[in-house]
Amino acid sequence: VLFRHAIRVATTATAAEAIARALHLERGYWVTITVLILLQPYTPATVTKTLQRVIGTVLGAIVAALVVQLVHQPVALMAIATVLAAVSAAVLQLNYTLYAFLDGDEYLDPDFLKQFEGRGTPIKVEKGGHLTVELKVIPPAADQP
Repeated sequence: VLFRHAIRVATTATAAEAIARALHLERGYWVTITVLILLQPYTPATVTKTLQRVIGTVLGAIVAALVVQLVHQPVALMAIATVLAAVSAAVLQLNYTLYAFLDGDEYLDPDFLKQFEGRGTPIKVEKGGHLTVELKVIPPAADQP
């Protein structure tokens, strides 16, 4: 099972990368990452996870579009994205559809994040010397209340 799964992962990831490059996608690496996340050792598990991801992503994109239309302050959007990311991490093992719905990938777009470049104070959090997470605390801009 492991060898067969390894061959499937290598073949599928290579095909995904080739397709993304052939289509000249701006962020084609997401195609390969998505394939790697969804591919499971057994076909029924792959199909289930893929359906859950599609449903959750579509619903999440709809909600994200509504939120962006209603909330215009970048700091508020970042706060909403942070809360949704935390909740999505908490529900990952319970319900993958809900995880994909709350995931907040839409807010991690580099174009969205450009507005925060050069702002904030970096904070490093280390856990046992193995994991380092760098966060930026971004205060409101001077023109915001």
